[in-house]
Amino acid sequence: MPEVWKKIGEFRAQWGKEHVAECIRRGMQGEPDWFYAFEAGHIVGTPFKADPALASMLNLAVALGSKFACVMRPPAGAANGA
Repeated sequence: MPEVWKKIGEFRAQWGKEHVAECIRRGMQGEPDWFYAFEAGHIVGTPFKADPALASMLNLAVALGSKFACVMRPPAGAANGA
């Protein structure tokens, strides 16, 4: 999943290692709205549900076979999460 890892690296630079590690851990443990990614048929994390528009967009991206997506909860006070 090279594109996903590239995006995770960008999130680390923007938000810090600790925040990104927490998001990945919580998303991988099944908590929605923390971390969700897919690439080339591989899906990791837990889908986002709190924002219906984002959830719908991600579902459509998976259904249409998009190359990749990586979504992570921004830290409190951050302007953009994806």
